[in-house]
Amino acid sequence: MINKLIYIIFLSIILSQNESIMILKVDIEGNQRLSNEDVIRNSRLYEGMEVGGAEIQQAIKRLWKLNRFSNIQILIEDETLEGIHLKIIIEEYPILGEINFEGKKRKSERSLIEELNLEKGQILSNYDIFEAIKKIKEIYAKKNYHNMQIESILSILNLLLIILSNKKKFNIEIIVIENWKEISE
Repeated sequence: MINKLIYIIFLSIILSQNESIMILKVDIEGNQRLSNEDVIRNSRLYEGMEVGGAEIQQAIKRLWKLNRFSNIQILIEDETLEGIHLKIIIEEYPILGEINFEGKKRKSERSLIEELNLEKGQILSNYDIFEAIKKIKEIYAKKNYHNMQIESILSILNLLLIILSNKKKFNIEIIVIENWKEISE
């Protein structure tokens, strides 16, 4: 662990000084659907290539732009006088299987799914889940259910379970403003 930390510090010093270092080997870990070659091609970090800090940062940016990963790390696995061995560790977003709803629904599951713009087989990011929950809250707020509590659970089988629990429906009937003369125009 200490050796890796020393290597990382050493590499950051070298790379921050605009010096290049040779990539001797690139290993990929964590990919499930993309091949090793796809990850290497998209990162543009090839064996035999001279790289500096900017190229490593650009590789991470290129992989993020694919919008397929929840985590990307590029580590130095080994370092020799000739160069470095890199390891690219990725976590791919899951593929959406099914969407199920649990709890009190005021709309049919089919109409809720249609309004969420989520489809079976799509890559499902945390942002997609956030937007789906936000959309459900908007739908229920229009029906005066402003106290909706919504949770989401993504199972190992890529089943997205959305749990709805709503409090009582409420409407604002009257608003009373006291001391209205004190309010400046």
